[in-house]
Amino acid sequence: MRLPAIALATVFVSTPCLLAADPPLAWIEFSRQAEEKYEDVPYLWLGDQAIYLTIDVPPADGHVLDLLWGSKHDQRGAEIVVNDKRQRLEAGGYNGFQWQRAKPPAGVTGEKYELLLQAAQPKAAFIAAVRLSEADAPLDQPLPDAPAHRIEIAQPPPHALDLWMQCLPTKTSTTGSGPRFTADRPTKHCGDAASTSTAGWPMPIPGRA
Repeated sequence: MRLPAIALATVFVSTPCLLAADPPLAWIEFSRQAEEKYEDVPYLWLGDQAIYLTIDVPPADGHVLDLLWGSKHDQRGAEIVVNDKRQRLEAGGYNGFQWQRAKPPAGVTGEKYELLLQAAQPKAAFIAAVRLSEADAPLDQPLPDAPAHRIEIAQPPPHALDLWMQCLPTKTSTTGSGPRFTADRPTKHCGDAASTSTAGWPMPIPGRA
C-alpha cells in the first residue's frame, strides 16, 4: 500500500543548521573498519557484509537515526532492523555522501538499541557513519572528533541472525526522486541477492559498490 507523502515527511527530515547544536547522543564513523574509500571518505558496503551495531542509549520517543549514506549518482537500498522491528530505506541520486535521517520504527523498547543494517534493492548501500540524534538536531552538523561514542560494532545475537536470513520486504512508497520507505512488513519474496545466501555472518554479495 502506498504511503501518503505526509507520512514520508515524518520519517526523513532535512533540518537546516542554524545554531550550534549539542553533540549527537551516540555515533560511530567507520574509518577504522573500512578498507575502501569513495570521494576520500572511508565506508562500509552492505554488499560485502551486513553491519550489526549496539547503541548504549535506552530507546525513547524523539530519537532519530542518521546515516551518512553514499551514492554514485544512483539509488541505494538498505534494510534496517531495530530491536527486531524492520524498515527499508532507499536514497541517492547524488555523488558522494549525504546524511539521511530515519525515525526508528514505532514500539521499539529495551535497555539499548540493537541495529542491523543489511543490503536491499536496488543496489546495496554504502555507509560512512551512523549516529543517534534528537529529532530536532540539525541534519548537517559535523560529527565530533572522537571516532565513536556509545556505539559499537558487534557480532549479532541469534535472534538478529534469524531476522537477517529472512526475506526482504519489496514494496516501497516514494515521493518523486526522494528517499523511499517501507515499514515493518515481512514478505515471502526472496528474489534479490541480499536474501539468497545463508552461509554465515557476514553474508557476502557479489560485485563492488
